Amino acid sequence: MKFIVAIIFLSVLVSSCGGYRSEVNQNSEKGFLKFKSSVPEFSFVIDEGVQMNNDPKIDQYEIKPGKHNVKVYRDDKLIVNRIIFVDNQTIFEIEVP
Repeated sequence: MKFIVAIIFLSVLVSSCGGYRSEVNQNSEKGFLKFKSSVPEFSFVIDEGVQMNNDPKIDQYEIKPGKHNVKVYRDDKLIVNRIIFVDNQTIFEIEVP
């Protein structure tokens, strides 16, 4: 009888020790930069990087959160020079004249 009680006790103990599982989902840190312009022909530079031409098919550009210097050029003339602060998972819009 003691043997049966011991087996039942051990089986209940083993089945109840399934463990504890915890999950944390964290979104990757990224923000977005969006240009609003009536004339789509311009180029821009972010943080003294490579000058890129605006692509009207791309609605927003991915950017890391933090402080950035954005320069926008049209016909090789500087038309926008701004320091921006981008938060995580937000869209920062720049109006291009």
